[in-house]
Amino acid sequence: MAEMKMPVFTVRLSSGEQLTVTVTQAAQVAWDLERAKRQWPVMDQATSLWASFVVWNQARRDGQIDKNQPFESFSDQVMSLEYQEPVAVGD
Repeated sequence: MAEMKMPVFTVRLSSGEQLTVTVTQAAQVAWDLERAKRQWPVMDQATSLWASFVVWNQARRDGQIDKNQPFESFSDQVMSLEYQEPVAVGD
């Protein structure tokens, strides 16, 4: 079985705060469901939208941001998203 890896992002917000977010499968599934509901393009055609959404979803799950913060509000605060080396998932 191939080793699975989780994407990791460093996020800089307009407040100056910096987050490190490791995106789990749950956040990626949330993207798939929301993308279909909102009729957004697929990840390959909207990489910034995908990255912002999965980071927002995971940061809420991890308690790094307020669970009630809407995606659009979070997205407006993101100054940069930097993709880091993925983290390997255990066996």
